Amino acid sequence: MNGERTIIFLIIIILLGGILRFTKLDYQSLWNDELSSVSLADKSSLREVIEVSKSDVHPPLYSCLLYLWQNAFGNSPFSLRFLSALFGILSIVALFFLGKILYSEQEALISALILSFSYFGIYYSQEVRSYSLLLLLSICSYLFFMKIHPHFTAYKSGINLIFSYIFYVLFTTSLIYTHYFGILVLFSQFIFILLSSFLRRKESGYFKMLLSQFVIFLLYLPQISIIKAKMHIAETWIKKPHFYFFIQYFNEYWGRGEALFLLAALCIFCFFYFWNKERKNNSEPDLSRFLLVVVWVIAPLLVAYVRSIFSTPILTDRNTIIILPPLILMMAKGITSIKNRDIIIMVIVAVSIAGFYSLFITNEYYDRVIKEQFREVANVVLENKEVSDQSLIIACAWNPNYFDYFLRQAYSPLRVSGIYENKEDIPNLEGLIRGSEKKFLWYLIGHKHPSQEIMQYLNSNYRLLGTRQFKESSFFLFALEK
Repeated sequence: MNGERTIIFLIIIILLGGILRFTKLDYQSLWNDELSSVSLADKSSLREVIEVSKSDVHPPLYSCLLYLWQNAFGNSPFSLRFLSALFGILSIVALFFLGKILYSEQEALISALILSFSYFGIYYSQEVRSYSLLLLLSICSYLFFMKIHPHFTAYKSGINLIFSYIFYVLFTTSLIYTHYFGILVLFSQFIFILLSSFLRRKESGYFKMLLSQFVIFLLYLPQISIIKAKMHIAETWIKKPHFYFFIQYFNEYWGRGEALFLLAALCIFCFFYFWNKERKNNSEPDLSRFLLVVVWVIAPLLVAYVRSIFSTPILTDRNTIIILPPLILMMAKGITSIKNRDIIIMVIVAVSIAGFYSLFITNEYYDRVIKEQFREVANVVLENKEVSDQSLIIACAWNPNYFDYFLRQAYSPLRVSGIYENKEDIPNLEGLIRGSEKKFLWYLIGHKHPSQEIMQYLNSNYRLLGTRQFKESSFFLFALEK
């Protein structure tokens, strides 16, 4: 493909991906998990962010970047999500370069195109969580992994190879400091090194690759003790996966669109079918390129599945965003394996139409409320200022800061006085009300559900003035006279 045409197509794809990621970036309210990210990063210093992250389920890198970002550009929902959208756009670019090294510019452009309108990619590019960064770093890690692999690299020695090693260590270390599933990406690379050294014993360079992984391990030592402590966690909200979990996740990757699901499955089938056909015809297909994407998919899923079945469940669809790039690369290679150019174009068009149909029609992504409406609940309090100025505000949520975030965004002095959700909280609530001269009580609910006992207490002792249900959130307003 002509170099100038490739650049033009890539720019168009990046613009498309950018438009889809920045459109209505703050349309949805920040929901529970996003507000958790905001709370972790909303500290007085970077050191405090790192310390608090030790008790969180995720490593500290994303929280540190979010802390720096919000201190530089503000902490509005648009600004906070802008960072994830930026990671999402960079992922498109990184996947292009990875596809170019692995196959050719043709597969690289198709891969970038599919990721640009990927429902999964867009969704997590519009969320204040670490998954968009996890996706980007997974691609970058494999990009430089290929650059140092003796079978793929064009530089057997020299400054380019040295820089490739440096960037591989940098991106992979950043990856495992972003999310624990990043370790599974590193593990898949380790398995591929072992397979490569067994299949191509004459090639050198594998020891250096293992040495670079050892350097990554040394850089990760400060986090090892924290991991050990979290390995003993027995209870989690994550359920044990079904044996058909991959089909369910595969459906999620494409936005639960039947047409795109079938087309994606067909393209990946072509990837395996044409590779096997070439192998049977003794045309010596490139086994290393085949194994790289297959191992990238299978190794993380297998380890996470076994862990989830025999120990604490850790397998969720969003954690497996690390295998989205190799699945897309399989699709791209499966498409280009078809020898008829017209059919290739037809398949690309069909996949694109199915992707946009899934995004705009099946999911109504930019028009349907899909996230918990903490903001809308807080706005009701803000809109009723005369009542709110004479009110106590309590909440049923993981953290009072989750509603306070929206109150602070409006520069309101109102704050949540505490979390009250169980029978055990009733004495403290009674004390709070007795010690106050307020006339009203707002009870804000988000993500969690109050117990029947506390609702019975409120309804029995105080007069309900109003209530409203939002998406996975609600409020109750009580008059505090009996």
